[in-house]
Amino acid sequence: MEAADKKAKKQEQEEEEEEVSGSEEEEEEEPETFDENPAMLDKYKTAATISAAALKHVAKLCVAGADIADICAEGDKKIDDEVASVLTHALGR
Repeated sequence: MEAADKKAKKQEQEEEEEEVSGSEEEEEEEPETFDENPAMLDKYKTAATISAAALKHVAKLCVAGADIADICAEGDKKIDDEVASVLTHALGR
C-alpha cells in the first residue's frame, strides 16, 4: 500500500511540473493598449458606428408578423454594406 501511495504522489508531482512548464512555454503577448496603438481605438469606434447603424435599421423592420430570418438577413446585409464602404474608403477605391 505504501508503494502505491508513493507512486501516486510521484505521478501527481510530475503532472504538476508538466502544467507549470507548459504554461511557461505558451508565453502570451501583452495586449496592445490605445496608448501604444491609437489606430486601434479608431477601429473600435468604426465597429460601434456600424453596429449602431445596423441595429437602427433592423429595429425599423421589427413589426408584427415580420419574419425574423428576413430581419436578420437585412441586418447582416447592412453590416456587410457598411464594412465594404469603410474598407473601400480606407483602401482609396
